[in-house]
Amino acid sequence: MDMSIWFLIGAALVFFMQCGFAMVETGFTRAKNAGNIIMKNLMDFAIGTPL
Repeated sequence: MDMSIWFLIGAALVFFMQCGFAMVETGFTRAKNAGNIIMKNLMDFAIGTPL
């Protein structure tokens, strides 16, 4: 049981890092491309979560 708790905490941290990477990547692009970057990261999250 102890190992599964650490696994869930690690998974939650990875999901929060995904949000952070989206914000960093959006900050490095122009404002007109921000929506495309956020959509790309959202699709990465949506496809990667079930796998």
